Amino acid sequence: MKPVVVGVRAKGLGNYLARGQAIVKGYGLTSLRMVHALDQFIRILEQFHCNATCPVTASVVMRHSRDFERCAARGMEFAIHGYHHIDHSQLPYEQLVHDLYRAKMAFSAAGIPASGFRLPYLQFNGHLRRAAEETGLDYLSNQSIAWDVVPAGSVTPSALAAYERAIEFYGAWPSVESPSLPRMYGTLVEIPISLPDDEMLLDRLNDGGGGLAEQAWSRLLAETYEREELFTLMLHPERTARCALALSQLLSAAQSLDPPVWVARMNQISAWWRARSGSEVSIDDTAEGDLRIRWNGPEGLAILARNVEVRGQTRPWTQGYRRIESQPVVLSSRIRPFVGLPRSTPADWPALLRQLGYIVETSSESHAYSVYLDQLGPAPEITRSLLARIEEGNRPLVKLGRWPGDARSALAITGDIDALTIWDYGLRFLGH
Repeated sequence: MKPVVVGVRAKGLGNYLARGQAIVKGYGLTSLRMVHALDQFIRILEQFHCNATCPVTASVVMRHSRDFERCAARGMEFAIHGYHHIDHSQLPYEQLVHDLYRAKMAFSAAGIPASGFRLPYLQFNGHLRRAAEETGLDYLSNQSIAWDVVPAGSVTPSALAAYERAIEFYGAWPSVESPSLPRMYGTLVEIPISLPDDEMLLDRLNDGGGGLAEQAWSRLLAETYEREELFTLMLHPERTARCALALSQLLSAAQSLDPPVWVARMNQISAWWRARSGSEVSIDDTAEGDLRIRWNGPEGLAILARNVEVRGQTRPWTQGYRRIESQPVVLSSRIRPFVGLPRSTPADWPALLRQLGYIVETSSESHAYSVYLDQLGPAPEITRSLLARIEEGNRPLVKLGRWPGDARSALAITGDIDALTIWDYGLRFLGH
């Protein structure tokens, strides 16, 4: 599908034309203007001792490899954003694999590692995950989650309609139904994107300096923190100057929280989620009727216990849990503080629940478990109702923490780069 057609579908004709005017103003004939924006972006991040992930179109990397090498040397991660900036949902499997291989080779030739893939327009088809696995990628970041964080009455009806059009175009899941957590699909980690992003707030909702981005991102941080989830911010670097205050305030707020927010690049989040999902927990019944528990997982893995007597060193955490400080540890509980499943449960469910950090056992003795999940559907799915069912009340429960160390939630700063010059942007219309 041609870039103009996709752009009009996503934005509407009026917003698409307005975006064209912004592009002319935002990019220069050389890369100098965008390099300055990237430098400002990185300097803000460096003030808070963190960095970002920027998916980049591979053909742009080839034309400006030195500019990207300098950013990579300062700690920025780059991910693949296609070989050309096209609608990949229209590609058959073989062509999609070919595109990803070409993109990986272009990054490799430039000396820039890339282990993740975010699609232009966030449009994907049923071939994507298989193609990404075949080409050796570690993670994807294409599924978006829409949060209701725009203050009521702060935008006009026409602006709100443009915003809702984007939510529909991206196929965003509503946050009231879907937790913002990574998901394992085979060997791949899918890292969800949090909406609204900078384009929605500044262009579609017409934030002309009224603090809408600051308010929306502050609320989004608060909500993901409360739910122990992931906030994946999308801020296109060409808008750094317009979003500098919002970004600085967001990072300052994140670093002021206790327990902390883990601010990480997407390759770090992918590596953590994969390693944590592979953690092993062993449970032995003692002669006294207690439980001896050991675990093996990545450095920083937290084991949390609620409403269970722990014979070992612990310290307070959040939501009524305590963090266990040493192992092995003996637990005294009148009931097994784990998630029980019927033996007839479809095979993918235990793996999904372990990915979420729960210790799972299959048994027909429903009365033996503090949480027993029966009548699960054939296709495993992470939903808020599922998490609420597991966590409700103050029942005894032992589980793995979601994030490294003492972190309660996670924050990833990301931003797609389609071009460094006006010429790069123009070449998109020729399929380059």
